[in-house]
Amino acid sequence: MHELICQLPDSQCTEIVAQAITKAWECYGNPKAAITFVVSDDTRLIFDPRSIISEIYAQNQKIKITIQFFSKLPVWSQLWKVRREIELSCAIKSPTVGQMLTGLKAMHEVFARPEVLEKFLESSVSEKLRQTFVGFHKLDMTGAGDLNVEMAKENPQNFVMKPQKDGESGNIFGDEIRGLLQEIGSDRRRSAYTLMDRIFPKPRPNYFVESGKAKKEELIPETGIFGVLVASSNTILQNDCGGHAMLGKLKDSNQSSVYNSDSCLTSPILM
Repeated sequence: MHELICQLPDSQCTEIVAQAITKAWECYGNPKAAITFVVSDDTRLIFDPRSIISEIYAQNQKIKITIQFFSKLPVWSQLWKVRREIELSCAIKSPTVGQMLTGLKAMHEVFARPEVLEKFLESSVSEKLRQTFVGFHKLDMTGAGDLNVEMAKENPQNFVMKPQKDGESGNIFGDEIRGLLQEIGSDRRRSAYTLMDRIFPKPRPNYFVESGKAKKEELIPETGIFGVLVASSNTILQNDCGGHAMLGKLKDSNQSSVYNSDSCLTSPILM
C-alpha cells in the first residue's frame, strides 16, 4: 500500500492557488486590503474556498479574508450590473471579465482556427497543442452554421453539443442533438451552443466509492490542469501550472459532475 501511495502525484493546487492570491494581495500594496470570496449560498463545493482560505492564513496571517454569499447580493437580473461595478473598481479581480470570456466555447472555437494560436505561441509549441484539439463547428446564423446543423442532424452520434460555459452539466449527445436542432435549428437559440466532434475514450477498471461503499466499475478518466495568472495591464507577474484534478466518470454516463452520482474524484498513478 505504501508503494502505491508513492505513485500518486501530489497536486498541490491548494497551496499554489493560495500563493497566487497572496501575491496579488501583496502587489495591491495596501496592508488593510481584504480578500473576498464570492460563492453561491447553496454550493456543495464550500470546502474549496475554505481550504484555500486556510492555506492563505498559513502563508500570511495578517490578511483579512471575508466570504460573501449570493443570497446577500441582488437578484439575478442585477448581478451583471454588480459584476460591471466590480470590473470598473480598483479591486483585483479573479477572474476578470476577459478571463471569464476565455472559458466560453465560442472562444475555444476561435483558438482552434488556423493561425490563431501562432499569434501567441511559437509554431513548434502550437503544433503540439493543436494535436490535442477536437473539431469545432459553429452553429451561428450563417450558411456554414446551417450546414453544421444539417451535419449534426444526419449523424448526431459523432458529435456533442455544449453550452458556452464549460465544466457544467448540460452537454447534449446522440438523438437528443437531433431533437433539439429540429426545435431550435432555424433560430438564434442555436448560437448559444457549440458543436464539437465527440471523443470515444477507452474506459478503465476502477473503484467507485459512494456513501462509504466501493464498487468495481468501468470508468472514463478526465484530467483537468489548474493554472494561476497574476497580471497588471500587460505585465505578467506570475503564470504557473497550479496542479491537477482527475475525475472518474461511469462509462455509460454522458455527463461528468461530482454533483451527480455518476462521477467521482480519482488520481493518476505514476508508472
